[in-house]
Amino acid sequence: MKTSLLNIVLIIILILIGIPCKTYSQDFQQENYEVYYPLNKNPTAICMVIHGLNLKPSKMDWICNQIIDQGAIVINIELWGHGNNPINCTDSFNIEKKMDQFKNVTWEQWIQDTKPALDYIDLINKDKNLPKYLFGYSLGGLVGASIENEFDYNFDKYFLFAPALEIKFLPNILIRLSGLFPKMVIASRAPELYRDNIGTPIAAYKALFYGIKRFKKENQNLNNCYIIVDKKDELVCSKKLKKLASINNYTINIIQRKKTDCTYCNCKHLIIDDNSLGSQSDIVVKHIKSFF
Repeated sequence: MKTSLLNIVLIIILILIGIPCKTYSQDFQQENYEVYYPLNKNPTAICMVIHGLNLKPSKMDWICNQIIDQGAIVINIELWGHGNNPINCTDSFNIEKKMDQFKNVTWEQWIQDTKPALDYIDLINKDKNLPKYLFGYSLGGLVGASIENEFDYNFDKYFLFAPALEIKFLPNILIRLSGLFPKMVIASRAPELYRDNIGTPIAAYKALFYGIKRFKKENQNLNNCYIIVDKKDELVCSKKLKKLASINNYTINIIQRKKTDCTYCNCKHLIIDDNSLGSQSDIVVKHIKSFF
């Protein structure tokens, strides 16, 4: 009783001083996703958030917080080889074991990883019938955009951050050549603070390319799709994304950041928080607000 009262007092204090806060469901870690509930009793929407390749799922928290601030329920999922999926990494042995599992990942596995969260959304919507929004970064953008075709499951709106739908020529060729060494692990160029594993196995890249191939063969006409990408993205081709957006009537915002704009603005593919977006973070927040 004392603990519950203390929690209530703490939440009230946080609200009064203006610190964004979130409460967790009782089933905080269920399957391979985490559920964040807003403080309001009448949620505005329910949103799925999907991280990028070899990115810590927890690094999507800035995006999650912006969504929660709009009164929405957020489901942040962990794809195979990331976070604690499939292994809870409590020691160095498990970290090595997790990489061994990551080397066997397939596109089908990543797609199936979204199913428990989709079922959870449907469970909530039996009572609430909330609009459903998808927020995906890089690989997460590809996975999220593919859910409609894979499961015949529609979201009302999509917000895709540098989605891996169109890969630049040189990275494409280099990664495909690396496919000759299926057990090889490529060192990550992402800042250490963001990367989930020391490197990315070739199997993961092969799964990514297979997903792109499947997406291009299927219907690409997503509802109310908004894409944001840096013009000089190292991995994703902004020109091809612009063409894709034009064909399918998506809205696309091609941004340009100077290396001095923010802490990680030199990493052009990384656009998921204020430390990697800099002044462009205001644009992201503004567009997230426009969803609600």
